[in-house]
Amino acid sequence: MVDLISSEIVKPGVALLTLQRPERRNALSIALMKQTMERMQEYASQADRSRGVRVVILRGAGPVFCAGLDL
Repeated sequence: MVDLISSEIVKPGVALLTLQRPERRNALSIALMKQTMERMQEYASQADRSRGVRVVILRGAGPVFCAGLDL
């Protein structure tokens, strides 16, 4: 399975999620939405358990954040 989203902790308590489909202008596919939700749930449970990640920033790779839904 290809990672359609990358994640990193940029400083304590702050995670950066980047949509990784610049060739499709980061249009949301079912797989991309699923991976995004899984990562966000992971960070939410970390915050709930240990006060780890408190802020998640979502951005898109390339010049466009997200072109909408990939039909």
